[in-house]
Amino acid sequence: SIAILCKMIPRLLALSGTVLLLTTAVNGLPSCTSDRPGKESHRTLYVSNLMLQGSASDDMWTDVLCCVYTHVEATSASSAIVDTMELYDGSHIDVKANDFEAMAELSLELICDMSMGSKDCS
Repeated sequence: SIAILCKMIPRLLALSGTVLLLTTAVNGLPSCTSDRPGKESHRTLYVSNLMLQGSASDDMWTDVLCCVYTHVEATSASSAIVDTMELYDGSHIDVKANDFEAMAELSLELICDMSMGSKDCS
């Protein structure tokens, strides 16, 4: 389940193998309904649909980000918000990488270095 996965984030980050998760897919990605308690509900990572492979790795990283209140949304490669993460305050930061796995890893590192994100990651 997602709750078990969320408790395993540190161990998952150390794994080199792939974990297959069975979740309900929306637009090829697992759905995420996690919302942070309080007025800040979630961050959103906007990923080019061309970067997604529909792989178990894509699903795993989408679920890992969901555990830290970050939803992943596929968007057009030409979209103005592609390769960005929308933060709780509505601002966007660039999250550029060569593939989705690298983008998700970078996003998680950025989140865990944020004041509120560090609480989400612990």
